[in-house]
Amino acid sequence: MRKEAVQDISLKTLQTLYKAADGKIVSMTVAPEVKNLNTLINFAKKHNILLQAGHTAATYAQMQKGYKAGIKHATHLYNAMRGFHHRDLGAAGAVLYLKDFSAEIIADGIHVSPEAINLFLNQKTADKVFVITDALTPTGKKEGLSNGEKVKLQNGVFVRTNDGVIAGSALTMLKAVQNLIKWGYPLEYALQAASANPAHRFGLDLSIKPGREANFIVLDKNNLSLKNILL
Repeated sequence: MRKEAVQDISLKTLQTLYKAADGKIVSMTVAPEVKNLNTLINFAKKHNILLQAGHTAATYAQMQKGYKAGIKHATHLYNAMRGFHHRDLGAAGAVLYLKDFSAEIIADGIHVSPEAINLFLNQKTADKVFVITDALTPTGKKEGLSNGEKVKLQNGVFVRTNDGVIAGSALTMLKAVQNLIKWGYPLEYALQAASANPAHRFGLDLSIKPGREANFIVLDKNNLSLKNILL
């Protein structure tokens, strides 16, 4: 995160963002240790915005404070957050320890090791698991632009061409689901993590009813091929 982009929570800024989005902000990632957190929490509650803990150096105590205030979902667990320590569970440890915390996981096996992913899966009931790609715009290509910077595909992830630092994921959702299954997560739970869980979290109704448009993804028995069926 660029230093010049970091600023304290401001009600005026929040109002500006909300107006620019035409009132269509559904979630925001916040570091629970920032100043004026209650200002953001009150604004989010008023406008029905889901707050997610992420990009944070929060201690366990700071995460617990945010949790008690209603922040019970985490942005890409483990990545860009204080890790686990035996004297302070930190941000990642808090997500694992607090039962009601749900979280997203980047399931490429690179951003997070399969073992760390399984630790998360084993700690949470199926409804608390959200699989995401965190993929950059050039996904499916070998190079391109992302956030105004040149990136290239290297060892399964995109890195910045100027310094080799990981810029983001090249993961597709289909591959994410395949990975979870490969690492031992039940098929029905893997599909739930990629579809029903995020839909429910954001208040979307996925039920199939007469007259609705439907978008089905059909996989073969090995989950290797993909067909889109639009009805």
